[in-house]
Amino acid sequence: MTTLFSDTKKNLAILIAILSGVSIYRVMTDASSRAVMSNTQTPAHVSLRVRLDRLTARQKVAPDPVRNLFAPLPDLPPPPPLEPEIEEPLPPPIVEEPSLEDLVASAARKALGEIKYIGFLDRGDGHPKGVFLKDRHMQTGGIGGNLFERFLVKEVSYANAQIEETQTRLQVTLPLSPRP
Repeated sequence: MTTLFSDTKKNLAILIAILSGVSIYRVMTDASSRAVMSNTQTPAHVSLRVRLDRLTARQKVAPDPVRNLFAPLPDLPPPPPLEPEIEEPLPPPIVEEPSLEDLVASAARKALGEIKYIGFLDRGDGHPKGVFLKDRHMQTGGIGGNLFERFLVKEVSYANAQIEETQTRLQVTLPLSPRP
């Protein structure tokens, strides 16, 4: 049993026949060309006369001279000499020596940057601890505990730890390192 949409070749032949029928109808009736022809016919009172005086007036205008696009360019005069620029020497930069507080803060930042947070311990007693590494020394510390005799643990979680340098009160948040 064949349905209307299962026989695609038959449907294609029907569509081609309809399209060709419509095309033949348009050619035979040619309605669009008749409308154009009726608009282009001139009325009887209009005379078709060629005005030759306009053609002769046009010939009196001299054409532009022909230029050779491939001819070499004329020699251009040399550019004027450049005046030498006299640069004034720059004054020496003013270097301010860092203050004692800046030096201490810089040393604290360096020391805080050497610490890694490598582990989290939670025994379920409400006192989590973190495992920290500095150089080759490992130490555990809970909240409020001292680390490496210079730092204080402010916060410890499974994702990061916050420690503070005791002298300058600089704080840093350390993410849990994937490996030591």
